[in-house]
Amino acid sequence: MMLLAQYVIVPTSFNLNPNIPGHNRRLRWVFKRAVVTLDDTLIHVVSAKKQYLYRSRGKRDCYQSILGICEFNMIFIFIVAEWEDVTHDSRILSEAVVDPQTLFSFPPPDKYYLCDVVYAHTRGFMAPYRNVSVDSRHAWIRFRILRIVILVDDRSFRESFASISCNLRLFLKYLVLVLSSETESKREDEIVGDGSNYVVFAGGGGEGRSGIPNALVISLFDSASNSLSDQPVNKFGLDDELPYRMAVHPGGEGVICSLPKSCRWFEWEATKKDDDFTLNLKQSEKVLYELEHIGQQLAVTFSHDGSLLAVGGEDGKLRAFKWPSMEATIDIPDAHGSVKNLDFSPDGKFLVSVGSGGPGRVWDTSSSTNKASLPKENDEVFGFCKFSHDSLNNEVLYVTAMRDRGGSIVKWNTTTWKRISSKYVVRDPISAFNVSDDGRFLAIGTIQGDIFILNASNLRVQSVVKKAHLGLVTALAFSQDSRALASASLDSSARVTQIKETKNNGFNIWIILLFILLAAALYYAKTEGYLLL
Repeated sequence: MMLLAQYVIVPTSFNLNPNIPGHNRRLRWVFKRAVVTLDDTLIHVVSAKKQYLYRSRGKRDCYQSILGICEFNMIFIFIVAEWEDVTHDSRILSEAVVDPQTLFSFPPPDKYYLCDVVYAHTRGFMAPYRNVSVDSRHAWIRFRILRIVILVDDRSFRESFASISCNLRLFLKYLVLVLSSETESKREDEIVGDGSNYVVFAGGGGEGRSGIPNALVISLFDSASNSLSDQPVNKFGLDDELPYRMAVHPGGEGVICSLPKSCRWFEWEATKKDDDFTLNLKQSEKVLYELEHIGQQLAVTFSHDGSLLAVGGEDGKLRAFKWPSMEATIDIPDAHGSVKNLDFSPDGKFLVSVGSGGPGRVWDTSSSTNKASLPKENDEVFGFCKFSHDSLNNEVLYVTAMRDRGGSIVKWNTTTWKRISSKYVVRDPISAFNVSDDGRFLAIGTIQGDIFILNASNLRVQSVVKKAHLGLVTALAFSQDSRALASASLDSSARVTQIKETKNNGFNIWIILLFILLAAALYYAKTEGYLLL
């Protein structure tokens, strides 16, 4: 399929509605600034060596999912392939948008793509209204796109344009909440002791012509006003290298950032200006040779004590090292089809990984062996994994799972590695996930820009921020005191949400209502003579 793309994909000029077929010329005034359409389809063509990854739901046939962007004159400008058929459309597109190897083409600021209702209506991408019948929603738009794909295999063409949830301007793609200066290393605590809270972002426009600089950005968070600083405290440019993943060392040593071909290490630096100290980043003289020229890393994380570092690649290879010596402890070339997410257990004895194809896996960091497998049920697609502890201080593991009905959270026992429970949370696909340091709260971000904060004790939704962002939520991070949640999105926005604890002041409302009903019943019985006192 990708070889075919060399012959059918051509550059686009983003001209307004070029050469629209005659029976669709009325679309010129309906969608005046629409330049292309975007859709997803299944094709019955897979590699014989990878058939187990593409097994269709409950069937023997194997399909892969293809995402394509096509102009109105049936000329392709973008195709990406080799995704499992159970993968949600938004997952394919969100990865394609930020992967520099796919060369995704963003529309100009004054134009937009046409996409389906399953994705958020955001800047540069027009989606129809939800809860509207198909006839009224697409009466004007019945393009038969992806004709060339259908020539390859015409068995399945899902008539739902793929979601986009992407950003045309600045996407603050990856976010990690930096340690408060009060709890950083002693040297920094002595220099910056004003209790400031910093948030570091990473993102950019990649190698394309977007004009968006690739950079690491540090912002100051004011807890009193619950807002981020209007201007960044510090900005470190990365030239043409798009930062894809990022992890802050828990000891306050610095930040490691995953770039298109390697990983780079940055150190904190405190600077003084007019008797005020601020926290900055600088590129370290230390070169991580073990992580040079290893390709795109989709996951990077430190252990809780900062003594271990793990990275997972797009090629499915899993690596773990002792920090800072970079002595290899785990080197698994085919841990997954591609590694999606990683996390260390609190004691650093185990490393959990989830990826495309196959179950989740738990690795013993000391012996570099596969300790356990986390099997999927009912065509689940695992997305994120996170260790934590419950109210009884027992260690647990949370894994997000996508099914046909929506996103769920699966809770695992870390002794037997068996499922404890599975809780359905949200209808939309989960695009970001995190757990607070104290284990009390879980946070979920969706492709619609919504944020859900859950109580970890019962996995019930405690609060919801609808449309916290206009586009897909890409990252979430709790403050150390679990009172604030930072989030970033592909819609150019970042925000901090305060977490308000629910207090139980007196009786439950249902108990109060029960007493009122009983009192009313007694009064009625007494007045009617049914009750003798």
